[in-house]
Amino acid sequence: MSSATPLPEDRPSAAGADSTPAATHRNRAEEIGFGAVLLLTLGGLAIADFSASRGLDYWLMMVPIFAAVSVYTGWKRASGQGQAVGWVMARQLLHWGALALAFYLIFLLERTGRLNREDAGLVAMLTLALTTLLAGVHFDWRLAVLGVLVGVAAACAALVEEFFWVLLIPAVLVGVAVILWQRRTAR
Repeated sequence: MSSATPLPEDRPSAAGADSTPAATHRNRAEEIGFGAVLLLTLGGLAIADFSASRGLDYWLMMVPIFAAVSVYTGWKRASGQGQAVGWVMARQLLHWGALALAFYLIFLLERTGRLNREDAGLVAMLTLALTTLLAGVHFDWRLAVLGVLVGVAAACAALVEEFFWVLLIPAVLVGVAVILWQRRTAR
């Protein structure tokens, strides 16, 4: 129907149409953030592969980093599309706050002896994967890609002894493909 009003996500946003140096800098900051999270995820996979007991600590430290990237991109997208930034930020904080609460409960189960440290690390990794995937569904599709990567890694960690090296090449290829696709669509 040609008379239908386009949805806000279908309309070109002011941020997307803006090719000023400041807008380019913001886009690069976003790319750097996602690239850093991808590299930190790969680092976490290596840590979990070599020392499962350190995996829980690592994934606990990753929560604020994943949340910061998601909140930044959500804020940027909301302000660029003229949405209520406060509402988007409240949703983001609620989303990532729920993950922090889930991680606290995983840590509590580990401390009380209901989960061993290795299993707690896997559960934390799976919880982070699900939360990141859902952030991708609701906020930015690139987070869904990261969530899938972390989820596959959690499954491999549970099934395969030396899983990091099996996932390294596909993970790097996926990361490069996402960055290249994003750059091509941004032009």
